[in-house]
This record gives sequence, structure tokens and C-alpha cells, in this order.
Amino acid sequence: MENAIVISVINYKGGVGKTTSTFNIGAGLAYLGGFKVLMIDLDPQCSLTNVCLKAYSRLQQKELKIEDLSVDVTINNVLRGYLKQQTLGMKPDIDLDKLIFKNFYQGEISKLENLDFISATMFDPTDKTYLKGLDDLEIEMAMQYVGHETRLSQLSLIAKFFTDSRLQQKYDFIIFDCPPANNLITQNALIVSDYYLIPTIMDDMSSNGIAHLHSLIKNTIFGQIDRSYRNLIEENQIDYLNYFKKPNPELLGVFETLKKTGSDTDSSRSALASLPTFKGKLFSQIVYHHIDTARATGRGLTVFSVDVQKDLYSPHLCYGKLILEMLLRVGVSIDEKGAKKKMSEWL
Repeated sequence: MENAIVISVINYKGGVGKTTSTFNIGAGLAYLGGFKVLMIDLDPQCSLTNVCLKAYSRLQQKELKIEDLSVDVTINNVLRGYLKQQTLGMKPDIDLDKLIFKNFYQGEISKLENLDFISATMFDPTDKTYLKGLDDLEIEMAMQYVGHETRLSQLSLIAKFFTDSRLQQKYDFIIFDCPPANNLITQNALIVSDYYLIPTIMDDMSSNGIAHLHSLIKNTIFGQIDRSYRNLIEENQIDYLNYFKKPNPELLGVFETLKKTGSDTDSSRSALASLPTFKGKLFSQIVYHHIDTARATGRGLTVFSVDVQKDLYSPHLCYGKLILEMLLRVGVSIDEKGAKKKMSEWL
């Protein structure tokens, strides 16, 4: 593909399997379709980084923990670099070869090619007083003031990084694991995204939250940008502003996670699907709760590496079929027969 499809995985409610889904969707795209995939951790909890480092440690046959990472190989360094550029005029010093963990995934049986990730840290020692994470960096971003263009500058950090690095030309899919909050880092990810994807448990409270999240993204975040900066954006030919000129990210869909077998979520699904905003947006494939999924993720293994009994609720089949449904929605073709064959094998 000429340019990567960029997807933000997002839900402001925690405990819905967001990071687990990001990890398995990213791995599944690489494994089932041979797509070149980059996952980027934007969550201050750094859960995706912890999971990916376990897989990388297995590949290296040496344990690497998040506290062992140099800040230079984290997204923290990228965001801080572009923040300094805006306030101090300093050109960011970013080495993609060091920043990106390439082909990091080692399964129980074989290595997976074409799956990369960019880590995050909560142990950034840049400020000598104490160690900082993405949540601290978020506060620094919010405090930045550069005149009447402050808001636009705050939302441009990842757009500038993508533009300078030509990151979208290097991958088929780029997937953000977004923080469970409507903060500037989340909004930066949405600016460069083509789609956003919402994993959720299915109950009335979650359904209301999803409707609010969608409205917030469409009307508050992008509505405010349009009202405040549309003329400025259209009048300027600066490359990174192309991300503000492209269509706003589209809701790729909502998919149900952590459903327990035997539980009835049909009424909640029907209620969500009946809302005009979500017509045709609820994925038919459900990701069921499975103890092996949690165990595998804790060991840095995708569901495609875990040999479990093959039935309708098996995690590798749930995520595999979800990925096929996703690809259909974004208009990307795949050898479906070959992908389904791989679902019956193990990585």
C-alpha cells in the first residue's frame, strides 16, 4: 500500500481490553495478511510496551524491562523533541533505527516478520528532579503557550513527526494504543488517524459512554479546530498541516470484548446499533473472555501463539475474524482462505 492506514484504538473507559486488542490486531494483521504494521504506545500506563518487551526479550533471550529503556527509544522523546522545537526552535534529534523495535515478535514456535513497535516509558529522566511519564509530558504540552496558534501547535506534534519521518510511507498499518482520556496526546493521534476503533464491554453504561466519545471526537475536538483554525490551515502550505486538511478520522467501528459465554448482551448491542450514529458500525464478531488471552498477553504472546481448543469462542478465531471484518471495512483485500488456514496453525 502506498500510505499506511492509521488507526487509533480508543476508549475513555478502562478495563475493556484496549491494549490486548491493539496487540492482537497488530500481530494479526502481520501474521494473517503479511502486512507491515507499526504499533505505537501512547498510554501513560505503558501496558503495550510491557507486553511487546516480553516478546522482544524472548527474541533476544535476555530480559528487557521498561525501566531499562533509554528515553531516546521512546515516544516520550519524540513528543518532547517536537515540543522543544515549538518553544525553543531546536530541531528534534530522532533516530528511527533506534526508536523503532523492528521485527520484535518471537512466538513460542517462530518469529513474526513485519511487526514493529514504538515504546513509551514512565521513567524519563530528562528532568533531573524526578522520573516522568507521558502523563507528565501531557501537562507540559497543555502549559505551552505560543500565541493565538497555541492550540494548533499543541495538536501538531505527531503530525510533524509523521511528516518529517515519512512514517506512513514505511508501513501498511499504523496503530495507536491511545490513553483512556481525552487529552492532547489522544487528540494528536486522532489528527493523523484515518480511523478510530472502539473496543468495549457491552452494557448500558458503556453504550452511553461510546455515544459521548463519538460526539466528543466529531463535534468538540474537530469542530473546535475547524471553527478556530480553518482559514489559517487552508491558507498555509506547510507540509504537516496536510494532516489537518485531510478528512477527519472515521469511526471504523465498535467491537464487543470480554463477553462471557452464556451472558446475554443482545439488548445492549441492539440499543447501540439502533442509534443513527452507529448504524452499520457495530462489528458482528465478538471477542469473548478467555483466560488464555490474559495469560498469553502477560507473557508477551499473541492469541495466535496460544494452542487452545478450537471453538467459536477461541481467542485466535475471535480476533482473526474481527481482523477480516476490519479489512473489509477499510477496503483492503486479503487472501481470506490463506488467512483462515493460518488461524488453524500456531505462531
